[in-house]
Amino acid sequence: TTFLIVLFSQYLRNIPVPIPYYSKSNGKWQYSRAYIFQIFPVLFGITISWLICYILTITNVFPSSPKTYGYLARTDVKGNVLARAPWFRFPYPGQWGMPTVSLEGVFGILAGVISSMVESVGDYHACARLSGAPPPPKHAINRGIGIEGIGCLLAGAWGTGNGTTSYSENVGALGITRVGVQDITNPDT
Repeated sequence: TTFLIVLFSQYLRNIPVPIPYYSKSNGKWQYSRAYIFQIFPVLFGITISWLICYILTITNVFPSSPKTYGYLARTDVKGNVLARAPWFRFPYPGQWGMPTVSLEGVFGILAGVISSMVESVGDYHACARLSGAPPPPKHAINRGIGIEGIGCLLAGAWGTGNGTTSYSENVGALGITRVGVQDITNPDT
């Protein structure tokens, strides 16, 4: 899988793949070139690896004994996991046990917090610049980072494993679409 992901993302990324489509105006098939290896290297790597494992499973190349090396590569080992999974699960505080604190964990989280704060400040300024608003004042940035911190604390208390911070990809979408107002999603205006 790793080999395929590296192959697609690093070596095949600049190779356009012709994708056929039918044009109603011309009445014939045409080709559009897309750089699909730039867009989907991880998806292609996982899909191709899974298909290889599926073929090796149905041809009984992989062992059927659970104690033999290679058994976990079979695609039929955990096929019922999704069927047994609950449709809804409500998080609650302490579901993973009592929180623990260690020096390594504190330094690791501190590094993540500092990088997230720096990224959030950049997101706020980039969003303001792209939407034509004046740069946010310091008190607004402090308030935003404080609320992100409270959101991360609440998310961690409920055991979600991810925080609630500003998202740079949304700022990128703002730059691409040039849509920086809420009226676009409100049908009443």
